[in-house]
Amino acid sequence: MAANLPVELTPLERGALSRYAPNYEAMRAAITKCGKVDEIAKLANQAVAVQAYFRQAQDVDNEMETSRIRMRAERKMGEILRAMAANGSRDSGKGGDRKSQSRDATVKLKDLAIPKDRASRAMQLAKVPEKEF
Repeated sequence: MAANLPVELTPLERGALSRYAPNYEAMRAAITKCGKVDEIAKLANQAVAVQAYFRQAQDVDNEMETSRIRMRAERKMGEILRAMAANGSRDSGKGGDRKSQSRDATVKLKDLAIPKDRASRAMQLAKVPEKEF
């Protein structure tokens, strides 16, 4: 049992989180600058948390904006993962026999602390052309 968690959670007032509302263009620029999976995963995780706060506050507009940011971050994560697989720096995850195990230099999703389903979803988002996204 976590000792630092509050015993009783107080509901958020409507609009109380408006000062935390993400600026979509600023976040989009920050996502574009990210070049490492761990950086972009951190942004995506933060977007999930903020989205939950907005959902609790019943602030639909900011919840949707945060959802767009999360999806853009996951798409960028997919682009990076696909590029890593293409250049051989990430394990393809195709398995194989015991004689053909991955090289030590390759990174696995487990090493990146990214679940397979999330990585798969991110790589599917990365396949969508920018104009359609």
